[in-house]
Amino acid sequence: MPADAAREALHFLRDRDLRAYLTPEERKLFPSNLVWVDAMHKVNGIMTLLDRDAPMIGLLVADYLALPLNMRRLDAALAADRGLAGRSLAFAEDAPAAESALARFGFPVKSRTPLSLAFFSHSRRLDLVVFEVTLPPPLGAKVDLDVPTPWTNDVRLRGSMDEPILGQEVRGDLTVRGWAREPGEDLLVTVLVRGGEVRPSSFRRVPRPDVAAAIPEMGDCSTAGYEAVVPLPDGLPNEVDVSVVFRSRSGKSRYYPAARIKWTGAAAPGL
Repeated sequence: MPADAAREALHFLRDRDLRAYLTPEERKLFPSNLVWVDAMHKVNGIMTLLDRDAPMIGLLVADYLALPLNMRRLDAALAADRGLAGRSLAFAEDAPAAESALARFGFPVKSRTPLSLAFFSHSRRLDLVVFEVTLPPPLGAKVDLDVPTPWTNDVRLRGSMDEPILGQEVRGDLTVRGWAREPGEDLLVTVLVRGGEVRPSSFRRVPRPDVAAAIPEMGDCSTAGYEAVVPLPDGLPNEVDVSVVFRSRSGKSRYYPAARIKWTGAAAPGL
């Protein structure tokens, strides 16, 4: 084993507390009464090494906001963690996506601080961003007007994700299509891949006369349908969960159940 690697291994085996490598000013970023909010991949292990005793609210669950059991568990966690200081982490290159995910899940960011963290070595460093986040109140608690209410998931919002379907195999760009409408209003549609929002390369509204025929109270359905084309993101595993979120102008939202698909690279020429 090279000498540098051996020294770093000894650091790791001797002291699994990353706080030992923080300056006094950096330690102030992590108060003793913190709760971690895990909204991005790759960082929950670092959170544990920074404070192994702090509770953690994990948001990286497929259909987190669509399943009643998840909502009950989340409500219990929020009740148990009231009064604690919310913190989240992301690698610097993932910071914009992390902040977007935190906001989408109802944990607005109050401040963000870059942190070049010595990872059990004074020569190897990780470029991170520390987020101070606001914890929303438990669903059963009286809502403070200064704090957003968490995840009003209104199953009465009508719509579907007709494609992709469970088990579908996709090569190259992914087409996501369905419909989303309330009487008198087409709903906004956001595409999620592995629980994170993605930006389609194209998006259009399309007619859905079948919806108008089946549900006459929807009214004019000439733009009730949607079709989104999503390029294959870099570094994606072959099997992923794809879902959509419907939102109304009044602030209601519905997380549609995900479909797990097999998604690989570009289609062969001529296919």
